[in-house]
Amino acid sequence: MRQTFDSCGKENNVRHMVLEDILVLIRGYCRYIANITPDCVFSLVETSSTLSLDVLRSFLSQHILFRPSFAIHFGPGGLIFNLEFHITFFALREGSANSDPRSVRGRRLRSTRLLPLSDGRELYFHECQISLLVTGVDEWVWTGYCFVDSYFGKEEDYEDYFKTTPNDPYGRDPATGGTRWLRYPLWNPREYFLWVLAARVTQATQEWTLLINTFEERMDNYQEERESTNSFIDEPQFPHTEKLTMTVQAIRRLRDTLENLIAAWDAFEGGDVVHLETKGSDEYLRKWGEHLAEARKGISQLRFFRKLLAQKLDLFQSKLDGLVNASALRESATTTRQGENIGILTKMTVLYLPLSLATGVFSMSVIPGEAGHVVALCVSYVLLLTVFLIATVVEARHPRVLNFVFGEGNQE
Repeated sequence: MRQTFDSCGKENNVRHMVLEDILVLIRGYCRYIANITPDCVFSLVETSSTLSLDVLRSFLSQHILFRPSFAIHFGPGGLIFNLEFHITFFALREGSANSDPRSVRGRRLRSTRLLPLSDGRELYFHECQISLLVTGVDEWVWTGYCFVDSYFGKEEDYEDYFKTTPNDPYGRDPATGGTRWLRYPLWNPREYFLWVLAARVTQATQEWTLLINTFEERMDNYQEERESTNSFIDEPQFPHTEKLTMTVQAIRRLRDTLENLIAAWDAFEGGDVVHLETKGSDEYLRKWGEHLAEARKGISQLRFFRKLLAQKLDLFQSKLDGLVNASALRESATTTRQGENIGILTKMTVLYLPLSLATGVFSMSVIPGEAGHVVALCVSYVLLLTVFLIATVVEARHPRVLNFVFGEGNQE
């Protein structure tokens, strides 16, 4: 119920607006956009007031940059108020990668990555952000903007929210994720902000829960598999080193995103949240506090996930470092052994030069042909071959003998 005034400033009769009359107002007080594009940005800027342009520009920038934020601030002179939040998360989906078709300077606006440690299913986690801005001059004159990433296939289409049923001919509010019916609009901007905040923090927490639980299960299975093999050295093609590297990168990315989101909420709790305090009946205050309590509950769950990811990061980083060090030591030992073998081959080549010379002598045609001389030379050659054969076996089994022969036995 609102009071209206005519052009002369005289008060008109107070009238009760039926739902059919205010439906357009309800749909218009928050502009909901899924997967915002440059055309949408242009339309918003062209239809916004001059007073809200700077606020809208900052809001759009924060949404595009994938940065979490919770803030309540006021314009110059306190003429306008601005309540906004930006919630970042990852959505886990099965099947082929549904890449974000939008791009900025040749790069995808939101990235899509394959979840490491595959268990036979191709699971991808997609960058997502939900942003809300409520700006106005008082509790009756305000506008909301809600931007949602839904390219990965989660959020309902705009038209789906407004589908009617026999029991509800007006649909649901898209900004709240369909958790509130349009037949019961919220006119208070702070209450509306709290309702959307609670609904969207809950949605983000659910997405984080699915992703972390699935990833944790894969990490535990991989850890048990590696422990059962009792192998601390990677295979020649380094498949485990590659897996662990990708896993560590994914864990660090998830942890950093959670860290930034929780830090933004802590800053909000330490300051701007006081602007959400209100007065009223006990019932009204209870409902008001429930929204904030629901958001805090979601953030508390995210704190647990942050701690879990930090522990997993330490564990898998140590595994990766150990595997890399073990592989490096193996490669170093192989290189050293190859060097020793080359040294042994070189020394044996030098040692066998007399035998090569003797072979050349026996192949000469000028050797006397008397029978006695031939028999003596043959016996000598056979004895020489036998001696060198025995020496070869000894040298192969005891390379230090070569070091002694070449005067390397006393070197430190």
